[in-house]
Amino acid sequence: MSFPAPNSLSGFQILQHLRIRQVTRSTIWFMFISVLLATTACNSRPTSNIAMTPQVVATYWPAELIGKLVEVDGCLRVNDRDSDTSYLLVWPADLALAVKNDTVQIVIGTVTGDRKEVTLHIGEMVRLSGGETRQLDERLKQTVPGRCLGPYWVVGNEISPLK
Repeated sequence: MSFPAPNSLSGFQILQHLRIRQVTRSTIWFMFISVLLATTACNSRPTSNIAMTPQVVATYWPAELIGKLVEVDGCLRVNDRDSDTSYLLVWPADLALAVKNDTVQIVIGTVTGDRKEVTLHIGEMVRLSGGETRQLDERLKQTVPGRCLGPYWVVGNEISPLK
């Protein structure tokens, strides 16, 4: 004669247990597939007919340099009136210049579109916004002839002759 083991399941209980596990597996697979589909749908890129135009922002250093505009060996410099420093002028992308004889024609706003023209003459006192640096980043370094040495003055957007 056999006695049932204390925590043993009857055949009916085993079948019920297996069905519950089967339902649970089906539910788990259903949830997994639902999450995958939802994730895929959420990651699709929205389409738009709106063309975005990037806004151009120019930043300038706010310091001020006042001194005499000079040309030394083809390098445009300003001799600071308050010190013995002669700064090589470095022109960022928003400024363009043309030098003809002793006239320096500068166009400000070539990138930003806030266009303004200034004319300076070599030998006159000038006021320039911008800032001093001993080292140039790679983009600015490409605009400076190799023979022109620092210290450098990165020119800002305020340029004027002193009267």
